[in-house]
Amino acid sequence: MRKILILTGIIISSLQLSGCTTLPKTVEVPIATPCPAPPAVKRPDLPLLAELKPNSPPNEVIKAYAVSLEELAGYATLLENYLNAYRTKQ
Repeated sequence: MRKILILTGIIISSLQLSGCTTLPKTVEVPIATPCPAPPAVKRPDLPLLAELKPNSPPNEVIKAYAVSLEELAGYATLLENYLNAYRTKQ
C-alpha cells in the first residue's frame, strides 16, 4: 500500500511539473548586414554656370536657365532612384 502511495505521489508531482513547462518560442532578431557602397553620381554640367558671361543677352540667360532646370530635374530623379534602392521594402 505504501508503494502505491509513493508511486501515485511521484506520478502526480511529475504531471504537475510537466504542466509548468512551456514550448520554445521563436524570437526574430534583426541581423546587421553591410550595405553596398553608394554609386558615384556625376553632377551635371550646368550651362547656367559654365556658358554665361556678365554681359550675356537675356534670351541666352533664359535658355541657360531652362536647360539647367532640365538637367537638375534629371539629376534629382537619378538620385531618388539610387536612394530608393537603399530603402526597406515593407
